[in-house]
Amino acid sequence: MPGNDRDQCPLGLVWNVITDINGWCKWNPDITHSKLEGDLAPENHFEWKSGGSAILSRLHTVAAKSQFGWSGKTLGICAVHNWTLFEQSGLVTVISEESMEGILARLLKGFLKKKTSSSLKTWLQRLKEVSEDPYRNRHS
Repeated sequence: MPGNDRDQCPLGLVWNVITDINGWCKWNPDITHSKLEGDLAPENHFEWKSGGSAILSRLHTVAAKSQFGWSGKTLGICAVHNWTLFEQSGLVTVISEESMEGILARLLKGFLKKKTSSSLKTWLQRLKEVSEDPYRNRHS
């Protein structure tokens, strides 16, 4: 399930917002807790709570200012979330994709598709708002 957006702000700023896992709950209203164990590097784990579900995730991709991704499990659902960023003509394009597997994911396919689509829209909208905030851009 993909989603994308274009932002008018520095690529490095968007990267910093997305990869500051400990700060997600400051700008994404769906997330009430997020804690990275160790450095921002593949194989490191983080725990977070989104939409009322506790999730344990593992980073699989950390390519500075271009790709960021993790996999996670909750309630018998295995999910993979990937971000791709690139800059073109002064605009940053952000692509966010998530896929889910497992028995529960198959049983609740329609519901989860709508929920995931809504969640990706929230992530992208809030990311755009916080990244394009003029105060943040001057002080990051």
